[in-house]
Amino acid sequence: MSAYLWLRFLDMAHRGVFGLLLRNRTETWLFALEIALMAVPTLLLYQRKVRMSPDALYACVVMMLFGFIANRLNVAITGMEASSGTHYIPKWTEVAVTLSIVGAGFAIFRVRSRVLPIFEAQPNEEAPRKLAEREADAVAVK
Repeated sequence: MSAYLWLRFLDMAHRGVFGLLLRNRTETWLFALEIALMAVPTLLLYQRKVRMSPDALYACVVMMLFGFIANRLNVAITGMEASSGTHYIPKWTEVAVTLSIVGAGFAIFRVRSRVLPIFEAQPNEEAPRKLAEREADAVAVK
C-alpha cells in the first residue's frame, strides 16, 4: 500500500495535476476519501499491536477495500461524467447483477471453507475436561 500511494503521488507530480486538488468538485472529495481510506490503514499497519490484532487487521482491510471502491467510483463514474458532461445512474438490473456476483462469491467461499481445510479446527472445549476426569478416575482406581 505504501508503494501504491507513493506511485500514485509520483504519477500526479509527473503529470502536474496537483492544482486540480484545489477545486471543489466531487472528484476532489472522492480522491481525498480514497487516499484517507488507504493511507490511514497503511500507517496503522506499521504498528506491531495493530498487526497482531485480528480485529484491527479486519478494520484495516475493510478501509483499504473501501479505498479501492472509492478509486473505481471516482474513475468510472465521476471522472467519466465530468469528461462527457452527462450524469450516470445505474439501472436496477446492473445493481442486481453486481449484487448477485458478490453474493455468489460469498456463497462459494462458505461452501469451500466447509469442505476444504481453510480454517484451523477449533479445539473442543469439553475434551480437556473429559480427559482430566478420566485421569482423576484412573488415579482414584489405583
